[in-house]
Amino acid sequence: MLISDYAKGVIGGASVRAILALAARHGKGVAVDPKVQHVPLFKGLRSSRPTITEASAAARIPIRTEADLRRVGRPCCAACGPGRS
Repeated sequence: MLISDYAKGVIGGASVRAILALAARHGKGVAVDPKVQHVPLFKGLRSSRPTITEASAAARIPIRTEADLRRVGRPCCAACGPGRS
């Protein structure tokens, strides 16, 4: 399953919990394209695809080089926590 978060009010705690429960019940993985303000909702998912701007904002580290990108990956992964789906 893929959750694409456009921050338009559709994705929230209740909808995320329902999607995760449905995916678990059917043995499906969940990937997410989160907005920065919703990253905590998706803690524990195995797959996340923020844009460079979103990743930079979530980690509070500007990304200008490949080294910056690698540095940002660590806090972004930590924010999502260990994979659950």
